Amino acid sequence: MIKGYRAQNGGFSFIELMVVISIITLLSAIAIPLFLGFREKSRVRAYMATAAGAVSEIQSWVVTTKDPVNLSLRDLDTNCDGTIDSNDMTNGDILTAGIAYVYANCRNNGKNEKAPWSDTPLWYATSDKSSLPVGQISLVQESEGIELIALSTGNVILFHGFISYQ
Repeated sequence: MIKGYRAQNGGFSFIELMVVISIITLLSAIAIPLFLGFREKSRVRAYMATAAGAVSEIQSWVVTTKDPVNLSLRDLDTNCDGTIDSNDMTNGDILTAGIAYVYANCRNNGKNEKAPWSDTPLWYATSDKSSLPVGQISLVQESEGIELIALSTGNVILFHGFISYQ
């Protein structure tokens, strides 16, 4: 019987090791960008879903606070602690402060929501939409309603909605 080089030494040759390393490197070069792409897509989807889900929640805040009969009541969990109690704002106080500002503060501070691409707060409330931050969900408080705009890090609008006061 003829014995090969490997059988005599009991190990792998340098060429065999280099081939295995090359294959692993090639597979890694293909798999890592795919994995990073999946992570980015999941961030974008979660970001868009959060923005879309907020529309109905903000709409309920508008309906609740706009009832002139209930301005002195506390109908909303404005500090996002899970309960409605004397620590929450009255409906009238929410209207005075601005629904967008109170909602953004609740979500940022009460729920500690962060932007998917950085450690900044997820929600941004303003009355001036000329310079909205990227990577955050902006609530623009306007006289006729609240405009919700979610910008990606590439300054692309990923979600746009409007909640009317009517």
